[in-house]
Amino acid sequence: MTQIDIGKMRVKKENHARAVEIFADMLRYQHAHPELFYYSRTRSFFMDAPDAPDEEIWMFIDEYDNREKYWNALITSVDGNPLLLEKLHACFSILTPPASRLAPHETWTEIEEMRISFEHRPLL
Repeated sequence: MTQIDIGKMRVKKENHARAVEIFADMLRYQHAHPELFYYSRTRSFFMDAPDAPDEEIWMFIDEYDNREKYWNALITSVDGNPLLLEKLHACFSILTPPASRLAPHETWTEIEEMRISFEHRPLL
């Protein structure tokens, strides 16, 4: 079973380059420590915020096959890990306040019978 977790947040457009730097640093850490995290792929996207011309909405999509293991790994990865906590704080520091504007994580489960792949086209 393939599931995805979607998280959304907001960043000031003027902080775009800095946000890329901070979030990429977090992802490099995760990639270097697969034993701490439970997902098979993550992707990040952004768009202009339709209600705030000086902001962007950022979204990540994590793919995994077990929601409980995924969520448990996210929570326990910071236990006794000051370096990861520091990186997490850096990520939150670049977000546009108030924190109440953060969208809650959404979990989606794929209907695998409806998946289509074109083998002659490489995956993006």
